[in-house]
Order: sequence, then structure tokens, then C-alpha cells
Amino acid sequence: MTPTRVVCAVDGSPHSERALTFALEEAEVRGIPLTIVIARPTLSARWSGDVGLAEPVRLHQAEELQKTAQALLDEAERQRGRPAGVPTAVEVLNGPPAEVIEDYVQPSDLLVVGSRGVGGVRRLLLGSVSSALVQTARCPVLVVRPP
Repeated sequence: MTPTRVVCAVDGSPHSERALTFALEEAEVRGIPLTIVIARPTLSARWSGDVGLAEPVRLHQAEELQKTAQALLDEAERQRGRPAGVPTAVEVLNGPPAEVIEDYVQPSDLLVVGSRGVGGVRRLLLGSVSSALVQTARCPVLVVRPP
């Protein structure tokens, strides 16, 4: 199967920045678009002090997250020494990262993730989001580790 789009999940961690650089190169080599997704977890009542889920991403929050993802893309292009030769898009997802990313990807995508994110608990090899996506995503998943 040849993917029709590269989807890269970012969270601002060094691992996701490395994954984005790899995803950008992969999209360019394959000549397919790149979509950068950034998930904003909702908080449960236990953490937020409210009843039910925290409110969804507000417009200004979504715009800030899109700016963050665009800044990561700009930095990846700067490190490569040239702009991406592929169409790029940024999507902000609202909810538990592994779940919303899993729901977002299509079977024809190639999903690229970093091996660990910004979570507080560090796993030996994979972070909780990348580990979950490797097991549940309905498309190929490529996990990028630092050298």
C-alpha cells in the first residue's frame, strides 16, 4: 500500500520535533501532502474541578496551537535548509491524544510519531500515546526515536 498522506502528531517535545522533520522528508520523497496534528487533551472533572469534561478548544486556543505547529514546521524547514516541497496543513484535535489521533487518521495515511512526548511518566521505549497508536491505529505507524 502506498500512503496518500503523511500525518505527523506533534506535542512540542524534542521527540515530536524529530518526528516532524522525518515526516516532512518522507512526504517530500513520496510527493504526498503532510498534515500536522496537535491534540489538546480535555481534562476530567477530577483534574479540572468542574463537572464533566473541560470545555472544548476555544478559537483563540486553536489558533495558538496552530501557530505552535507552524513554528515547529518552520524550524524543521530551517534545519533542512529549504522549505517543504509538499502541501502542508495543520489540524487541532480536541480530546485524549491517542484516541483523537486514532479517529483522525485514514487507512491510506502514514502516521509518524515521536517515541516519547511531554508526559510526566517516562516509559522505557515508547511513550503512552505512541505505544497506543502502534497498537490501535488503522494505518501504518512509524515511530521516530532520537539517535
